[in-house]
Amino acid sequence: MAQGALLNSRQSECALDHRYWSETILAWGQIPIQRQYGNPGLLLSWKRFVSDTWRSYQKNQLDVIRANSDPKQFITTNTMGWYDGFDHYVVEKDHDLAAWDDYVGQGHLKPKTALPTI
Repeated sequence: MAQGALLNSRQSECALDHRYWSETILAWGQIPIQRQYGNPGLLLSWKRFVSDTWRSYQKNQLDVIRANSDPKQFITTNTMGWYDGFDHYVVEKDHDLAAWDDYVGQGHLKPKTALPTI
């Protein structure tokens, strides 16, 4: 299912990107998984695929939670703040509240050593 979705979704825009980069993709196994460099169209398609897949995975869980919880209860999860490996707007769309992990810098558990000496 996911394999076909990546190959069939956004077919027209991907076709232009791949022709420009002299790439023809006919099967799932031909798609290189690049996360930083390479064909910009392929990178964008990969990011969309990851976002859509993650959203679908979470939606399966959210449907079960919603069916068994108080309708007044907010449903959320933490994601990684400035991480750009997926589209936060897509992934968080089905949650009631978007949230992210926010960690203090190094040394925050040792306040005496973390503060500058005067």
